[in-house]
Amino acid sequence: MALGHWYYLLLPLVVLAVMSLLRFRGCSFDPVQAYSDLIRGDHPAAWFPLEESSGPTAANAAGPPDGTYGTAPSPLSAGNPPWHSPPVASTSLTFGINNPNLVPANPNDPADFSIGVQGAFVQVPADAASLQNLTEFTLEGLVYPDWDTTVLGNYYCVLELGARVPPATLKNQGFGLYAGPSDTTNPNSSYSWQVWMGNGTSFQRLEEVKPYTPNGSNPGPNVEKDQVTYLAFTYSQSQGQAFLYLYTSDRDLDQVAYELIFAPYTPVASAANTQGLHIGLTAEGPLFQPAPPAVVPFLYPFIGQMCNIAIYNRVLTQDTLRHHATVAFFVTPA
Repeated sequence: MALGHWYYLLLPLVVLAVMSLLRFRGCSFDPVQAYSDLIRGDHPAAWFPLEESSGPTAANAAGPPDGTYGTAPSPLSAGNPPWHSPPVASTSLTFGINNPNLVPANPNDPADFSIGVQGAFVQVPADAASLQNLTEFTLEGLVYPDWDTTVLGNYYCVLELGARVPPATLKNQGFGLYAGPSDTTNPNSSYSWQVWMGNGTSFQRLEEVKPYTPNGSNPGPNVEKDQVTYLAFTYSQSQGQAFLYLYTSDRDLDQVAYELIFAPYTPVASAANTQGLHIGLTAEGPLFQPAPPAVVPFLYPFIGQMCNIAIYNRVLTQDTLRHHATVAFFVTPA
């Protein structure tokens, strides 16, 4: 066969290889695109890079109000055992962690860092107008869980904007992004990423639409210790849809989205009954009965690292979130 004919036969294979490479890189033609530029371009309502070298201010890169760093009293009690909150013997907040696997490479910003939390948090004022009455929204962040995942039964809060409106004794408005037992009725089940929401009466978990294969090619939204994890959640009241997005480097990019069983939701409507947004733990009381006392301790501390926590006042498309995930993991420095 003439050599020219081989070109025609090989061309489709070359094109397929290039397309596969581009898909792996998130379909971005800019190999040094900064993750921070990507977030900024999608106009979040609130965005906390968490790259400060000291406190007390956690800058809101989307505009005011800023957040404030804090650390819970040490030791941090688990409170009532039915609450399933992990105790922390020594609370701590670590600034300026240079974890190249967690903070996406940005050749234009070598000061990109993350924070380490163990009973520490960022609190955003309850009267932040950008966080009120959210009915169409996206939550997003990069986290690195570092608790002992062989000790089962606890819950760990990435972020929560919740409220308790009397006569309810537990929080009944807002949303929370957590890690906790994959089976709410079985504390000894393995850890998974999950979403809790208030419906005006109680605060309940949105269960995943199944099936998926927990030990197969699609392992579900399980937590992997010491693994950089991209998390996102979208909720649309008008469309009646809720999705949890999860990506780690050992996952297939085609298995990023998990549909959740849609449930009614009551947003936080005012500052009167809430402590505001908390990143790293909750200050709004337990997820479970019995009812809390008048003053509720900090609960569900996240243990690990985190950065680039963002909230959008609209639903970002799956293609957009996949692009965020791929840039976060596969961007290369200059």
